[in-house]
Amino acid sequence: MQRSSSGRGGNQRSHCREHDADTEPPTVNIVIPRTPSSKAIAPYTCRSDAEDASLQLLINHYVTFITQKTVTSPGPRREWFPFAVRESAFFHAMMAGTASHLAYMRNESGDNAEYFYHRGAAISLVNRGIASGKAATEGIIATVAAFTQQESLAAQVKSVRLHLNGMVQLIGLAGGLMSPILRPKTRRRVLQSDLSAAIVLMQPPRLQPTLLDPDVSAYFGPPSYCTIRHARTLGTCLTNFTASQELSEVAVNIYWGLRNISASLEAIQAGTEVADAVEECVQFSDRVEVLERATHTFWYCDAEDSTSSIFRLFGWASLIHIYTVLRELPAELRIMKLVATRIKAEMEKCLNLNVLLATFKDLMLWIIFLGGRVSDVSYKPFFARQAAKILLIINITEDQADILQASQRFLWPERSVLKC
Repeated sequence: MQRSSSGRGGNQRSHCREHDADTEPPTVNIVIPRTPSSKAIAPYTCRSDAEDASLQLLINHYVTFITQKTVTSPGPRREWFPFAVRESAFFHAMMAGTASHLAYMRNESGDNAEYFYHRGAAISLVNRGIASGKAATEGIIATVAAFTQQESLAAQVKSVRLHLNGMVQLIGLAGGLMSPILRPKTRRRVLQSDLSAAIVLMQPPRLQPTLLDPDVSAYFGPPSYCTIRHARTLGTCLTNFTASQELSEVAVNIYWGLRNISASLEAIQAGTEVADAVEECVQFSDRVEVLERATHTFWYCDAEDSTSSIFRLFGWASLIHIYTVLRELPAELRIMKLVATRIKAEMEKCLNLNVLLATFKDLMLWIIFLGGRVSDVSYKPFFARQAAKILLIINITEDQADILQASQRFLWPERSVLKC
């Protein structure tokens, strides 16, 4: 019985194996590539070896320098390159900006061949997206925002207005600034571009953030004892001179933000603080944005009141500090020359300029040095003459180290060893 049962079971198993062999699908050989396709690495079309080497240099500069060693990009900074890999138009816009940045670092013109090539490629891709009815996407909105920022930094008024209008229209088509298709980092880039455009066009920002905390201490951080003491002194002097309590309080807050955020940047550069946080949390770039928005208050104060010149000068100089120090952008940018020109024009039309120079020596010297540093070469003698008047009053005329300390004493009086 056992042998008979075993025999039947063996026959059944043999039959099942034959049946399975007849019905199972043929084997499919799956080949997994050892490296991803070029599209997964960089969304660009291969060109000549020399041109591809140039692109690799730009990618390396963006990833290893702009992202890791500067706070120029809105946070979180390391999320922009992965985003660009998925959005070809934005990739080319980002490479155009990188080409310009690298050129400025080499003391060359930012309008070079690589800049125009990538910019042209980005414009072509944006036009193709608009023609296909896919304009209101995050990638295209981020690309147009990049165009707006680049034209603003180059102080190209007509192009800034064109791209700013386009950016605002696309955001409207997408459902507004708080549309779910726009991630927080994209909103930050859009808002930053809007602020830069406002400087060039000399108008209020077109977009207003809805999530910014009205309490500036959430962005500036608690003031130190030195900050409180020096800010109160500044506020009292401004109030006594201008009789404007409201604008003096704004100036005090800006001074507080300049000191605290500058100190944070020093800590970031020293490695004791980090610039980026979780995407939904406050970034270093958010803190700088709040500070920049505060300076706009000074643009619209009464131009007929000669005492209000000190506020406008303080506001323009604060913008230079924000862009060249807190955003770590090249001082040679045309937008900085534009701001310096406005400082010069304000000083020239100020009837009581000499009174300002004598009353606010540290503040005016800080303003003059910032303006003179980024101004056109033809305007530098004007700033030098005004600085010489203050230096003569405080009896510093020859020692370059003392002159440099004097120019920084407004922001950091406790670091100065000068006795004047």
